[in-house]
Amino acid sequence: MQLPTKYIFIAIAPNHIFNFENIIKNDGAIQQTILLNPGNYNYNPHFWSKVIIGNLNLNYKASKLVQKVNFQRHKLLGYRSFVKEASSYLNGQTITCNYYYCNLDDILSNHFFYYLNELYTTVNNYVVEDGILNYYFPEIKKTKLNSKKFLVRKILGLKFNPQLTHPTGIDLSQVRGQYVRLPKKSIYPEKAKQLPFSALSYEPKLDTVLIIGQDIMHNNQKGPDYYNKRLDELIRRIEDKHKQAKIIYKPHRNGDFSIAVNKLKKVFPDYKLFQEITPIEECITVIKPEHIYSFESSAMLNLKIAITNRNVSIRVLPYGNNNEDLLKIFADLGIIILQ
Repeated sequence: MQLPTKYIFIAIAPNHIFNFENIIKNDGAIQQTILLNPGNYNYNPHFWSKVIIGNLNLNYKASKLVQKVNFQRHKLLGYRSFVKEASSYLNGQTITCNYYYCNLDDILSNHFFYYLNELYTTVNNYVVEDGILNYYFPEIKKTKLNSKKFLVRKILGLKFNPQLTHPTGIDLSQVRGQYVRLPKKSIYPEKAKQLPFSALSYEPKLDTVLIIGQDIMHNNQKGPDYYNKRLDELIRRIEDKHKQAKIIYKPHRNGDFSIAVNKLKKVFPDYKLFQEITPIEECITVIKPEHIYSFESSAMLNLKIAITNRNVSIRVLPYGNNNEDLLKIFADLGIIILQ
């Protein structure tokens, strides 16, 4: 008797589970579902046959060196215990496995990619869109990746193979496809599948401005000074058009959002912090903004595609990844690019 296929999904952010559950909901063939959930994010039990939960704090808030070191230490120690628990469940009969992940730069996603390809006879690997990464080729820092490989393999004893063409591994022969919102715009469109998503409909509240934070940029390779300059410029642009508007700031799940909060409090008389790690697609109909601002983030792309009310304006201030193809995708969708 042929054993059933296992469908294994690994989530390292809340929006990953949001996308995974949409895939499962729209594909009746997916049955034996296993969610690897190291960060213990919210999920709907209806969609999962088995959930393996970790206690890792994957929300990176550190901005000082000591905080960064302690965070990485906690995370690395947690990796081994989570891998041990997950592996004890995944081991067993040799069967077909479908593996869904977002980014092979992530240690756990990378480890299970290669672990499962050794464990099972047949493995079908699928990338699931994690924002704008699926639409351009980022700069690859080989030295940093090789250092990561040494750390993971020699110190943690886990599998890790750096991806030197694209972080998702979409170029690999073992990867069957990628689920993306804009298949024709993605890199490797011949491997692209439509990522299911729900339309978002709401009547916007007049003079309500939502700023979607990219606080993680404080730790970007461009450095904190550059982040502060671009954030100041974004706030200035919003102030010019919406000085008396109601301002709502939704922080990124990672990064020190107090930097943005302190700046906003000084400028806007009517300001509110919307501090939830719930994906923006799930809470936008609660906030109901008339105007949305951010840097060129995945959230802006997702919202523009899904929001049906065309009275909602979406504006992006380029952060500076200098990718004209990416900005053209935004502009072609009707997102206003602030020059």
